[in-house]
Amino acid sequence: MITVEVNKKQVKIPSKYSEIKVSEFTSYWKILQKYDLLQEEDIIKRDSDEMDCTLEIVAHMLDIKPEDVNKIPYDKAYEVIKVFNNMLERDNFKDDYSGWTFTHNGEGYYFPKLSLDKMSFGEYAEVKQLEAILGKDVSNRFDFIPQQMAILCRKSGEGKNDFDREEREKEFENLTMDIVMRFAFFLSKWNLLLSKSTLISTEKAQVSERKLAIS
Repeated sequence: MITVEVNKKQVKIPSKYSEIKVSEFTSYWKILQKYDLLQEEDIIKRDSDEMDCTLEIVAHMLDIKPEDVNKIPYDKAYEVIKVFNNMLERDNFKDDYSGWTFTHNGEGYYFPKLSLDKMSFGEYAEVKQLEAILGKDVSNRFDFIPQQMAILCRKSGEGKNDFDREEREKEFENLTMDIVMRFAFFLSKWNLLLSKSTLISTEKAQVSERKLAIS
């Protein structure tokens, strides 16, 4: 955490993913998604969106009203912006995190293997359904990850019916973002493998159809 003095008050703000819970990060993510920061057609609008987004992020991090951001010293606002940007860029997640272990509230959990050899088809369907229904809106991207983790992440030796799913979901809402980001990267690798296997199966089916047509 980094302490910033604003209006004679000491405010602690997170400086890395391990210092912010997924429930807190979700609020920042929703702010970012309100603005079109990547569009190239209207540069004036983009610049305006960037400023409005920055003001809202700074206000949220300092727990003040957006209109009060204009009253704080520039160097303090810049410090907060710099911390936020560094937090987003600091960690470099590259591994597939297959079978990766983590500790939460003193308990050890593990990610599934990319092969999903210990998962039932019903659990697989639940994870994909959450993604299909809730993942349509990009602003909801981190809302349902604790639910997916409650399905896929287990303690050592724990079976499907050995715990209360709803309680596990609530517990995982307090996971820190360093763990959640690793799980998000695990899911992206998993989805990539699934899409490749589906593509291969589709190509094989098309070859078989052509052979049947020829014969």
